[in-house]
Amino acid sequence: METAAPPAQGRGRAAVFPDQPWKSEFLERARLDQARIPAKFAGKTFENFVTKGSAKRKEILQAAKSYVDAFNFKNGPPRGLILKGVIGCGKTHIAGAILQAVIRKGYTGLYYNMVDLLSDIRSTYSDHSPLSEHELLEDVNEPDLLVLDDLGAEKTSGFVTDRLYLIVNRRYECCRPILITTNLSLAELEEKLESRIVSRLCEMSEFVETFPAEDYRKTHMR
Repeated sequence: METAAPPAQGRGRAAVFPDQPWKSEFLERARLDQARIPAKFAGKTFENFVTKGSAKRKEILQAAKSYVDAFNFKNGPPRGLILKGVIGCGKTHIAGAILQAVIRKGYTGLYYNMVDLLSDIRSTYSDHSPLSEHELLEDVNEPDLLVLDDLGAEKTSGFVTDRLYLIVNRRYECCRPILITTNLSLAELEEKLESRIVSRLCEMSEFVETFPAEDYRKTHMR
């Protein structure tokens, strides 16, 4: 007699198979593969985020772990995060580590660099595109956690703000969090984008600005 799989816990929470761990591992691997995490960031974890000699980096690491621990939809949607800091300070490392940890908890996730996302949206206008723009935007909206890396790096235009508004507003209405990394302050984001976009992001997210003001990659070059 077959044993039924346990029900999902919370929105998007995947079933686990205590008696057949290989199934749980297979599903986890599939969710990680579908998340589009670049190979460069796939190995970025909490364990290899360097904190030595920096109280701020230790604070950021602990806050990121606490965010993952608390991530669930049982008592309402989790809040998103806006990680602000200078180039090379570790924002994408932490964002990637959070995304992978959330996926390993059984949730779904998706990573997109903003420039790549806009390029993919534009590519849907080709006659050879396997997806329509609507289908791509639905794919972006579906995961439990969406990471938009480097918001503000893209050139601003009506096309950019319209599509970004569609994404943010859709997740806002569906109560699905966004994790954003950016080099810009909230005021700079509002100036570059639109107030309606930033207003929604502020309502659904926590703003984190405790990253050290140094390019860690340059400082620790070998």
